[in-house]
Amino acid sequence: MAFPWPWRRKSAENVEEIRTPQDLERLLRFGVATVTGEAIGARQAFANVYVYRAIAFLADQVAAAEFKVVQRDGDRWVPAPNHRLAMLMADDIEDGFGDLHFIEWLKAIVEQLGIHGEAFSRIIRVAGRVRRLDFLPTESVSPQTQQNGPMRYRVSLRGGGQVVLPREEIVHFRWRTSDGERGRVPYWPVRNEIAILNAAGQTIGGMFKNGANIGGVLSHPGALSDDAHRRLKESFEERYAGTGNSGKTLILEEGMKFDKTGMTLQEAQAAELQLYYAGRIALAYGVPLHEINDLRRATFSNIEHQSLAFVRKTLEPFLKQICGAMKRDVLRGQRGYAVMSETRRLTQGDYESRSKAHNGMIMSGALSPNEVRAFEGLNPRQGGDEYLTPLNMQPSNRPASETPDEDAEPDDDA
Repeated sequence: MAFPWPWRRKSAENVEEIRTPQDLERLLRFGVATVTGEAIGARQAFANVYVYRAIAFLADQVAAAEFKVVQRDGDRWVPAPNHRLAMLMADDIEDGFGDLHFIEWLKAIVEQLGIHGEAFSRIIRVAGRVRRLDFLPTESVSPQTQQNGPMRYRVSLRGGGQVVLPREEIVHFRWRTSDGERGRVPYWPVRNEIAILNAAGQTIGGMFKNGANIGGVLSHPGALSDDAHRRLKESFEERYAGTGNSGKTLILEEGMKFDKTGMTLQEAQAAELQLYYAGRIALAYGVPLHEINDLRRATFSNIEHQSLAFVRKTLEPFLKQICGAMKRDVLRGQRGYAVMSETRRLTQGDYESRSKAHNGMIMSGALSPNEVRAFEGLNPRQGGDEYLTPLNMQPSNRPASETPDEDAEPDDDA
């Protein structure tokens, strides 16, 4: 059964229909025709500055989070810094991520997710323990669904040749999935917006290339031969076209006339259209508008709230997906262990706000001075582990003690 548009691409010779997952994968890699006629694939999308910025911003924010391996201890989770994966993420093991360190590996994973909708890493185990996590470019991996069994992965090696790896040797990250196997391409809903932005950029580039200040029609009273037309065109462009020739006086001969034409509405609104469609790309990736340089409605107050909303509604769910994939694939069979992330530093306010909050937590006895110093990245001080308790506070389940007044005179009737 063939899929209807947009799962169909027309060419000059025939119509290519998508009937298998391999056909769909090939089509998404090499591009799908858009409203402008330009085919938008992974490379064309990533070449767009707004898509690039949205993905780079998301990768930087993921890298700014703190990742750790934790172990269940009763009803709580406690850090397990001596776990093999924790040592890998701390870069305590040489070549733990091949030629990359953990932050570079993490950013590469997020960038592949933002471009292709899925990312892969090969697990190298020695004696059953994780020795290394090798980054695999998504274009080099072809997942293969088995009818009665887990997925397998055909990987194209750098030096040539291919190898088929079982599910247990691959970390499979997905942006989103609708079939439980493959990741969905993030830029697919905004492929037309990307194509329009590319077309707008070419329009503006053409305006500046041709001078952007002389636009019109040359007319000659007589008939020009092909050779005379070519020489006239070359001479005119050499003298007046281009930004270096802008502002020169136009000299015409032999009764020629120049009728100037104005800038079209589309050309005048190209910059405004860029911001509009850039905002739709930011919406698709869940990135705040001010992070793609759209500051038209930005204020200090709403930028701070937009940043907090991004962490809570976009970043934290995304981090949970990454941690869940690492727990599922890297910690396979290790019950009682998990991978967690913290975004506390990404949600902290300015220095004045933090100082007031810290002071309140210390005075109420919720935090010790050394815990606050650790949060600010400072070394502990002597005596800073004690918790303060306000003198006018007491547990709610303890009644107030009634102390007799020793200076009171005894009752004569007693």
